[in-house]
Amino acid sequence: MARMKKLGKARHLHIDPYIWRGEDPRRDAVLEWYDNLPSRQRTALVMELIAAALLGELGPQVKAAVSDGNTEEAIDALKDVLGAFGGADD
Repeated sequence: MARMKKLGKARHLHIDPYIWRGEDPRRDAVLEWYDNLPSRQRTALVMELIAAALLGELGPQVKAAVSDGNTEEAIDALKDVLGAFGGADD
């Protein structure tokens, strides 16, 4: 039986592979978590997190900052969201 065809066009999502360990404890923690994910789930999860930020599922403040293209404001908004859950450390 032939495999079902997917609708739409395939798009390669490239995320910077050169993130250095040891520069930022927060990034180190994320890389540790990311490295422990099953390889076939990594990209899907990253895409879901990006979609949640862009579609306002992480809050309207994050959506506004991300859609404006202001990286620093988006990071600050995400820190505010994390702070509400007690997870933001500067």
